[in-house]
This record gives sequence, C-alpha cells and structure tokens, in this order.
Amino acid sequence: MTRKSEAVRNREQKERQRILRAKQKAEKRPGRDDVARVLLHWFIRGATVKGREHELDRTGEIIVKRLVEQGFDEAASSAVFDALVEKYGGNAWAFAGSRIFSIRQRSIRMSDCQAALAYLFLP
Repeated sequence: MTRKSEAVRNREQKERQRILRAKQKAEKRPGRDDVARVLLHWFIRGATVKGREHELDRTGEIIVKRLVEQGFDEAASSAVFDALVEKYGGNAWAFAGSRIFSIRQRSIRMSDCQAALAYLFLP
C-alpha cells in the first residue's frame, strides 16, 4: 500500500476538521478554547470585583511563565495578559464569547476558581 501524499493527507485532515467543527456547532458543544476563555474571564472578573488583585497578579505570573516555557516572549505574554485584565476587569461581561451559548450569572466562590486554575496549571 502506497502512502498518500502530504497534500492529500492535508486535504483529508482539513475535511475531517470541518466535519468535526460542524458537528460540535450543531451539538452546541463548546471547545477547550471556549471553556478557557470563560474561565479566564470569570477569574479576572472575580478577582477584580472582590479586590483580590494579589491573586490575579500571582496567576498572571504563572500564566506568563507557562507561556515563556512554550517559547513565547515574556514581555509580549505579560502585555497580553495585562490587556485581558484591563479589558475583562471593568465590565460584568465585556468580551465576545460564543454567541451560541446563553450565559447564566451564578454566585461562584473564588476558592472554586482557584481549584480549577490549580488543576489547569499544575504540572
């Protein structure tokens, strides 16, 4: 059996991804980026509203460190995180989330968020 050319494999992969995305959209299934975006917004908003900037600063340091470990520039990573804090920290829901899903505001304890972030960021 001969191996398919790279162009053919790429074309087939592109089609599989298109079908998968269409299926996820039809099922209204969020992707990992959707969950990560909501979690980050939730944490930033919760920390700024409750005056817990020290927790936000520490989390920012961890996130920037992890991005640098992945090969990203430290200053650029820090600038992006700071811009997100600036953007998300002011309004109750000031970012363009997925329009497919309705968002219910709930009372969520900061400790719940810390546990979720610890799970995501611990090696």
